[in-house]
Amino acid sequence: MKKIVISEFMDESAVLELSRNNTVVYDKNLFQNREELLHVCKDADAVIVRNKTQVDQELLSAAVKMKAVGRLGVGLDNIDTEYCEKHAVSVITARGANSISVAEYVLTGIFYFSRQYYLTTQVKSGAWPRERMIGSEAAGKTLGLIGFGDIARTVAKKASCLDMDIVAYDPYLKETDAVWKEYGGSAVKPCSLEEVLRQADVVSLHIPLCPETKNLFTASLLEKTKKGSIFINSSRGGVVDENALAQLLKKGHFKGAVLDVFANEPLEAENPFIGIENCLLTPHIAGVTEESNARISSLIAREISKILQG
Repeated sequence: MKKIVISEFMDESAVLELSRNNTVVYDKNLFQNREELLHVCKDADAVIVRNKTQVDQELLSAAVKMKAVGRLGVGLDNIDTEYCEKHAVSVITARGANSISVAEYVLTGIFYFSRQYYLTTQVKSGAWPRERMIGSEAAGKTLGLIGFGDIARTVAKKASCLDMDIVAYDPYLKETDAVWKEYGGSAVKPCSLEEVLRQADVVSLHIPLCPETKNLFTASLLEKTKKGSIFINSSRGGVVDENALAQLLKKGHFKGAVLDVFANEPLEAENPFIGIENCLLTPHIAGVTEESNARISSLIAREISKILQG
């Protein structure tokens, strides 16, 4: 039997399926114990992780039988893909399986700040901020997507149903690429990064963390966004200068910000967003719903099984 190590939470039915034909070590908190993780992976044929487990050279070189790494998500910044490629270790991601979840998260952020729902806490305390809560409609506004991969395309498709205009920036796609016309009902307009920031009433990030994107959104770039816009990051921490974003929120440059990912997770008790009213923070949960967790887990379990049985 093959040995599979699962170091972060996974849908129980998928774990059970893998256990039928394999020896499975499942501990959703194993990523927190590096020494134990290295120990159990020494004779493992595969490891399944989310974003907290560091599948680096140390782990991979110790796991001499390793044939596959399953990623319960799409980001690869915690996996040494170069080492995997050199040593014939397959890396499987759940591409497309959480697109709906992230897209709905983005739409939630748009509605949350368009209608200024964060002010409802005042109503609970007896205030009546009716005039202040007169918000705006999503219809007719411009959504700017930074990156136009699977998730951003799903966002575009759903946002078009709200009658939003959609512009996007993706340096890896040509302006003549047919994909621009395939999503959103009407064509999504490709633009430069600065053009998107200047036009968009909502800026939503859908980019990986890599050398090209690390700290991409500096203070100077954030200042180029349209005043009164909504800023959403459900992609990766480390691509935005969080201190600069917090300062712009305090100054009233943004209507609001929705952040699901951060450079350091979890956030420290003393972080730049403390006391900022128009800022919605969530714990790296945009792509995780009951439904997406089941889809992602099933997909990864199926693909890992194929590799180990092959």
